[in-house]
Amino acid sequence: GHIWKLQSLLRQGMAVDVRSKDSGGSTALLLAACYGKIETIDFLVKQGASPHVVDDKGQNAILLASWCYQTKTVRHLLTEYQ
Repeated sequence: GHIWKLQSLLRQGMAVDVRSKDSGGSTALLLAACYGKIETIDFLVKQGASPHVVDDKGQNAILLASWCYQTKTVRHLLTEYQ
């Protein structure tokens, strides 16, 4: 959710891999979906992250957002990326 930190790192020329996964297969985009961070999701997609990525359990951003009761995020993902 700290989009300003990501933007700052990129402006400084830092290499930021927006597609990297943690030990459970989660990406920054999947976490942003669960926390309802629509601006961060859009930023990550513009930087090359896939809105269709799934974690090691096969869970995608729409599913995670819905499980986390992020209805606006679910609506946004369906409208913008489906």
